[in-house]
Amino acid sequence: MPASARTSIRVSARKPGLLTTPRRLALTLCMLCAGGTAHAAGHLAELSFEQLLDVEISGASRFVQPSREAPSAATVITREQIRDHGWRTLAELLDAVPGLFMASDRVYSFAGIHGFQQPGDYNTKFKLLLDGIPLNDPAYGQAQIGEDGPVDLALLERVEFIPGPGSSAYGSNAFLGVINLVTTSARPMQGTTLDTAFADQRGRSIALRHGHASDRHELLVSVSAWRSDGDDITLSDIGSARYGAASGVEAPRGHRLTLRHAWDEFALTFTHASRRKGYAGAPYDTVFGDPRTRATEALWTLGLNHRHEWLPGLTLATRLDLGGTEYRGDWAYDTELGRDETTTRWWGAELQATDIRFASHTLLYGAEYRAHPVLRQRNRTLGAQDQILLDDRRSNHQAGLYVQDEWRSDNWLLNTGLRLDHYSSFGTSLNPRLGLIQLLGPSTALKYLFGTAYRAPSPYEQHYHDGELTMKANPALDPERIRSFEIVLEHSDAHGWDWNGSLFHKRITDLIVQEADPADGLLVYRNRGKAELRGAMLSTQTRWEDGTRFAASWSWQQARDPDTGSRLLHAPRNVAKADLTLPLSAHWHATLEGRFVSARKTAASEVGSQFWANAAIVSVRPVLTGAQLRMRIDNLFDRSLHDPVSEEFGHEALPRPGRKLELGLTWAF
Repeated sequence: MPASARTSIRVSARKPGLLTTPRRLALTLCMLCAGGTAHAAGHLAELSFEQLLDVEISGASRFVQPSREAPSAATVITREQIRDHGWRTLAELLDAVPGLFMASDRVYSFAGIHGFQQPGDYNTKFKLLLDGIPLNDPAYGQAQIGEDGPVDLALLERVEFIPGPGSSAYGSNAFLGVINLVTTSARPMQGTTLDTAFADQRGRSIALRHGHASDRHELLVSVSAWRSDGDDITLSDIGSARYGAASGVEAPRGHRLTLRHAWDEFALTFTHASRRKGYAGAPYDTVFGDPRTRATEALWTLGLNHRHEWLPGLTLATRLDLGGTEYRGDWAYDTELGRDETTTRWWGAELQATDIRFASHTLLYGAEYRAHPVLRQRNRTLGAQDQILLDDRRSNHQAGLYVQDEWRSDNWLLNTGLRLDHYSSFGTSLNPRLGLIQLLGPSTALKYLFGTAYRAPSPYEQHYHDGELTMKANPALDPERIRSFEIVLEHSDAHGWDWNGSLFHKRITDLIVQEADPADGLLVYRNRGKAELRGAMLSTQTRWEDGTRFAASWSWQQARDPDTGSRLLHAPRNVAKADLTLPLSAHWHATLEGRFVSARKTAASEVGSQFWANAAIVSVRPVLTGAQLRMRIDNLFDRSLHDPVSEEFGHEALPRPGRKLELGLTWAF
């Protein structure tokens, strides 16, 4: 989201054997903390390994299908994994997904895949869904995955990550992948629970959750709040600009409210989330260490879903939703305070039919309409004399038609899709998808995948300016586009290991970048950028009979400018990760996470290769006065970690927080 008019930046958005060692380490850590003796656990996961291999997903094709038959190398994170890892944000959860890597400017979290990441882009190239409701902010296209995330993770049944272009099913923002959040039913959460947690930097949180289920009705409610003093930061001086050490600047705080009521064929979902956090990195030449430089934001949505089988084999699904966002960015300068304010409102409707009346075919066709009646952006200075530099008010709308067909013939599946979208802001986009899947046996699938996608330019990129002091608008922006080819091999061997390998090649054109117009020196967004992504990925997972789980992945990629051959900024060549979960007893589980990201290039230098580990210990049953306990340690070995950031910051990279401990207790009533 934008900052004060006096900045000069060039970013796409301005809103600032081998198992022995880790197994012993996690086991030793857990024994020290839990004070118990590890032994094989009788408590098994809710799903067997074979069931996990064929787990059904809905995010890839918009209808339920086994993941092995989906036209994507999908990853599913289950409710049990969320519990065992002690994850608190979507960013922490997504960091376990093969091929994905995370970065942060200490206020927002950014996801990258296949070596491509734009920290100033704020996840506009990922579609974020909650029970089918789109959550990307309509003014900036942002998908919120960090502390500002829209939902309490304890309410999720699963998270599906569908990599690759998804515009044939979902339209804009489904550019590099789709993040599909599926809330749980009230049945596994019946009763009332109180959750409290305490962390470093005086971090504390509280959550009250209630679930009720009967024959016809289910009700799920969660209310939570959290705050802390924030992490300290130390930055080196840059020329005449003085930095140093600062504490208490970030001081994050926020709350979430989620309500889900399901009855008969209907489901109503409401969510509200707000967050405030200070910028410790002093973006846009603001005063370092001034707590007035901060972001305050809120998002709310209300969605109603209805699903009914009108004829044998013909099911109609209807969705109505509305929502809004509020954002305020305050920027403290020597003599004045700059302020950005954004307000949005939207409503949408969708009708979708799933038709299985024809032999060997699963047909899906639908229509979607979304209106944004309020899109307001303001920029002003607050000082001795207030000055309004921008007060842009507008509205827009979009409509889409889509059709898909899954045709099965013996051991072959042909999955095709096509979507036509029309935007009042730029025009029309047509995007196909083709997936040819060969089932080589009951445990092996070979997938040949092709697709295109687009990302519509945001109202900010098209219409934001600062009175043309440093920046001007460009309403003529075109969408970003991607063309993707991928080959995926999925196999489960006789020893219970699940293997997934892929080769990919993607080409991005009309990438929206910010540059200085040589005619007047003003910054403006234009369709100038290109990118070519190619590489390979390998992942594996298994679970032993005692409930121990292990997963590992490695991805190698080249992300380059196809015209110059130069390596893209912030693009790691290698990303590797491993997760090990051990049942210590019938009551305790322990998890150890390992993460590796190779060197990432910045404008003047690079951020070197980094390795770090996280650990968690959780009780899966009440152990202390009826409470379940959990402990999570981020950056277990207190490594010095940095992330490259976009150019609104004076430094090319900002430090991540050091080791961080959180202790939590949950009581059930």
